[in-house]
Amino acid sequence: MLTRQIKTTSPLNATLLYLSWVLVGSFVLTSGLNAGDLADSKKSVAASPEVLSHDLPRTSTVTSAESARHSRALASAAFSEGQRLALTGNFEQALTRYQEAAQADPTYSATYAQIALTLLRLDREDEALHTLTEQLKQQPTDSQLHALLAYCLINQKDSPNKELALAHATRSLELDPTLISNYRILAQGLQLKNKPAGLKELLAKALKTPSNEAAFHLRMASLWNGILLESNTKPSSINSLILPFYEKAYQVDPLNPDTSFHLGQVHFDSGNYPQALNYYQIAYALNRKIPGLRERLALSYLSSNQENEAIPILENLLEEFPDRSNLYSTVGELYERAGKWSEAATYYAAYLKFKTPNAEDYIRLAQAQMMLKKPKEALTTLESAVADFPTLTTLQLLKAVALCSLQRPADAINVLKDVETTAQGNPQILNAPFYFQYGTTLAAAGRTEESEEFLKKCLTLNPHYHQALNYLGFSWAEQNRQLSEAEAYVIKALALDPENSSYQDSLGWIYHKQGRQEQARAILLSALQKTPDSPELLEHLGHVYLKLGQTKEALTAWQRALPLSLNQEKLQALIKETSTQEFKANR
Repeated sequence: MLTRQIKTTSPLNATLLYLSWVLVGSFVLTSGLNAGDLADSKKSVAASPEVLSHDLPRTSTVTSAESARHSRALASAAFSEGQRLALTGNFEQALTRYQEAAQADPTYSATYAQIALTLLRLDREDEALHTLTEQLKQQPTDSQLHALLAYCLINQKDSPNKELALAHATRSLELDPTLISNYRILAQGLQLKNKPAGLKELLAKALKTPSNEAAFHLRMASLWNGILLESNTKPSSINSLILPFYEKAYQVDPLNPDTSFHLGQVHFDSGNYPQALNYYQIAYALNRKIPGLRERLALSYLSSNQENEAIPILENLLEEFPDRSNLYSTVGELYERAGKWSEAATYYAAYLKFKTPNAEDYIRLAQAQMMLKKPKEALTTLESAVADFPTLTTLQLLKAVALCSLQRPADAINVLKDVETTAQGNPQILNAPFYFQYGTTLAAAGRTEESEEFLKKCLTLNPHYHQALNYLGFSWAEQNRQLSEAEAYVIKALALDPENSSYQDSLGWIYHKQGRQEQARAILLSALQKTPDSPELLEHLGHVYLKLGQTKEALTAWQRALPLSLNQEKLQALIKETSTQEFKANR
């Protein structure tokens, strides 16, 4: 309830509520009232607030011990009622109850602390200061009263008394080093930004505070994080300065998941991803439900190049929070990076159902569907995208690709023709990639001369467009013409992209057409080391082996290519014919 109250009150009241928690705690738990006292209080005190204001009974039969216990019970009931009223915002009534508690038991300093805090909430600052000053005369060694008076003095509206505030804060820490709110008062007195050396000295003192509670060190870390932020300390420096607090908490209680989580955060924000991952993994093993932990753990896996480890973490999050739409896109991207296109498409499709898609959302799904060799599904996705974004040419170009994959080059050409007409004079659209796409689509339609025209236009716009260089070179090799020019084009393409095995395949095929079988075999074998399951490479290598008189090796290469080939019937016929000829030759 305290947390909920803080969130809904003003910044001043939030601070006061925090102070009341840190400085005062629970009256019942700290007043020395035992279970027997509670039992007696239930018998002798009515629940209604009216009874609490009655004078204490004074009869000759009541012993002094019984009277003291009865007074504490009345004070406890009044104090608890005051806390309840304060949490509901009824500060005037709460003040009355606290005053009744003080009257019933004048020895308990927490009551006066709450009276002072309530007076501050009611903007009765002078009365709060008077209450604390007078009570300290009675209890000069009470650390809580010193701390609260320090807070009041340094936050006086008219004339803050910093020197006296610092004196009381210092005295409070001498009496009880664990009252960490004093450090904020001392830091405030140092004027934060003006005395970095003093702040550093104060931090060193805070680090020496002994405690066997992990929660204490975690609170200290949180407090100093705020102080250092206010002092304009660089975030990277803050991480290194507060790290020892978290390390102390971990030493005290290594099984505290919050401590491991915070250590992970500090290391992650410092760029120390392996250490962050280690602590996040520990926290995850202890309590995977810590808010933000699974996201941070997944990020740490990604930052450590362990993307496959991040996926189940995020999927676990989605099982628990299926409405977190952004995670569908993230998991889809991770599966895409892993080359798992089926899973990527599933998550991309799910993401589209949660929000109004943008063009990029459609494109990612369509590309995944194309990689899965599902052009019909990709076309459906792209048609929906075009309906939402009719002027976006990227979608039209992808639609043309899908149509080509569906053996509908004529429809694809119509799409590209419309784009060219609409985008006249716009070089951002009618660029080299556009004319490359147009040229290859015309080739698929059997319009070879027009295809070459558009591919050459592509190269005019960008002479280094290696995809067009390779495509033209291979096309000429397939037609067994312009082989010298084809060789020059593909060699140039390879110079621009030396590791491209498809380009090596093109050059090997050109060498084969030129009768340079040894060179063809060498480059095709080199390409196969990069892509050993390429049916095109295997088929071309088979033809080279056949020309070299190595029929057995040719048949082996074709047999490997057969289950992967898109032209299995044609390749099967070639294997049968070659096998028959080999059989006849060896009879």
